Amino acid sequence: MSVVAGVEILMPLKGLIDDIEESQKHVESSKKKLSNKSFVDKVPEDVVAAVRATLLEREIQLRKLQELLDSL
Repeated sequence: MSVVAGVEILMPLKGLIDDIEESQKHVESSKKKLSNKSFVDKVPEDVVAAVRATLLEREIQLRKLQELLDSL
């Protein structure tokens, strides 16, 4: 690691921030569906399982993106 006086480094974070926001929205949406008893009871079990799997994937992705942002 080097420190140089008078040097400014800019890192584009727009894509990272956008991905975090998108993942957060998807996680919230999936959690809302799964907390809706009517949804869970009425849709086929494979659909519920797919929503659960996608939720898990998005939570992992969100955690990794947040860790990346925190490390900057």
